Amino acid sequence: MTYTYGNPDAKTVLIQMIDDHDLKGIEEEAEKIHDLTNMDFYLICIRVHSWNDDLSPNHFKDAGIRTARGFAWLLETWYEWPL
Repeated sequence: MTYTYGNPDAKTVLIQMIDDHDLKGIEEEAEKIHDLTNMDFYLICIRVHSWNDDLSPNHFKDAGIRTARGFAWLLETWYEWPL
């Protein structure tokens, strides 16, 4: 499910993954972005049900690379990612 805010014809498009918690304040966030930047933009919010399941790259899932620390280990090993 997606939620959109702003001008669909704007040159600046922002994409944000959200969950139920984020959804509660997304309209205020869009207003704040506009207030702080005074830019014409289009915000597309994509509802995510499970961050790990929905956003983990498949090669991480296939390799069984998930820890109790979540994705914090990526910050330490990002330079080792196969491109």
